[in-house]
Amino acid sequence: MAASRRFLIAGNWKLFKVRSEATAFLEGLSKALGGEAKQPVDIALCASFTLLDSMKQKRDALNLPIWVAAQTMA
Repeated sequence: MAASRRFLIAGNWKLFKVRSEATAFLEGLSKALGGEAKQPVDIALCASFTLLDSMKQKRDALNLPIWVAAQTMA
């Protein structure tokens, strides 16, 4: 039997946020998710290259169950 599939919800910011806004967004997302480690869907946030390191650090500090990814230039 094949494994069940999970939905993926991804947000691509297109250079929309600066570092302080990005980390504040992750804090709000953490509150919205209720601190639950397991979600029924996978969540990815695709940000500009300049935000990746700070977003990963904040995600890890908050123990958020999300993927941090880079946006494409296309």
